[in-house]
Amino acid sequence: MSQKYIKTGDLTKVVEWDRNPRRDALASTEELQESLRRVGLQDAIHVWQRGANAKELLLLKGHRRVNAMRAIGWKECAMVVHDFADEQQAFLFLLQDHGHTVSLNIDERILAAENGSALGIELGKLADALGVSQERVQLWLDLAGNLPESAREAMASGVLGMNTAEMVLRVARDVGEDAAAAAVQMVLHDPVSGEPMSGAMARAAIEAKYLQPRRWHAEWIERMGAMAKTHPVSAGYVFEPFERRWHFCQGESGQPWRAYEYADGFMPGDPKGRRWGEVACELGVPVHVVAAPRCVDGCVMLVERELIETGLDMARDGAGGSGKAARRTEPKPDARGWWRASETLPDDQITVLVWGGDEVLLGYHEGEDWWDSSHAAPHPIDVTHWQDVPAEPVGV
Repeated sequence: MSQKYIKTGDLTKVVEWDRNPRRDALASTEELQESLRRVGLQDAIHVWQRGANAKELLLLKGHRRVNAMRAIGWKECAMVVHDFADEQQAFLFLLQDHGHTVSLNIDERILAAENGSALGIELGKLADALGVSQERVQLWLDLAGNLPESAREAMASGVLGMNTAEMVLRVARDVGEDAAAAAVQMVLHDPVSGEPMSGAMARAAIEAKYLQPRRWHAEWIERMGAMAKTHPVSAGYVFEPFERRWHFCQGESGQPWRAYEYADGFMPGDPKGRRWGEVACELGVPVHVVAAPRCVDGCVMLVERELIETGLDMARDGAGGSGKAARRTEPKPDARGWWRASETLPDDQITVLVWGGDEVLLGYHEGEDWWDSSHAAPHPIDVTHWQDVPAEPVGV
């Protein structure tokens, strides 16, 4: 407990405390000035005299009143002078709402938790002074330590609400600080209107772009582990990384791009009535297991149509010996007279002649993909064979 007494004190000795979390000290005081002229000061300000010989009085309560009194030329006023044992006691008193104090806004509450923690105040005492649970104070401390500065500024201005800030904090923890900063910018600048999003829209956007894909990724890793037992790589199944799902599918539901077919779909015109996946296994064509979070099964199994069609052509023509289709990443020699296919992959970015099943193009290999370089803008292509570009004829 502190000792206190009321006196008429010198306003020139009253100074701001840098631990004060309030940001409204410079707010307009015109109405308050008029009230002071008309009826005088109704409530004494509260100050802390640190030590009996201290010349300065730290202001604890009454910041706007002090600014208003100074604005109209007052030199002294009624004040309650406290003699706290230490900064912790003084700070807890500063935080308490005594019935006439304007509530702290979101950013001020975060700063209050931050300053209280820096003073070594126990979480429970901070929670009691602020009138909230310990879990809430811990959340504010987490926000202070992990929110991007742009988010703190948006909270201070009232553009970013607490619920949205909590979601930004989850993005920072689960995805990364760069993603959290990008999420804040997305919320502050709607891609359509350019204006800040509403609270509900902001939370929905953050969930869809950052948090939900993170959960889907974790679910895909777990699903791959379970499915690998029944769909082994040795049987031709290739489990694609979560981030490569867009290479095969047009959306999260698993609708394939035109180059791919569902493995369990029937091949049109096949005399044996086989499914695409059956034929893929016969020809040695991989079956891609691709994440599809909005699909009932959580994934789809796809095969590359052109590889199967090429394999069937080779089997019918007797080309390639076994009738197995050549994989794009492991091209096999071809028997087409002039064509001399290489058995090893070229180095990345090296231009070569590529055979896409029905035409020869200039292209290059990079990572797991082949790219057509015959046009101004390279685009992905499906390649079954390749060979080095022939040297220019000598003496012509």
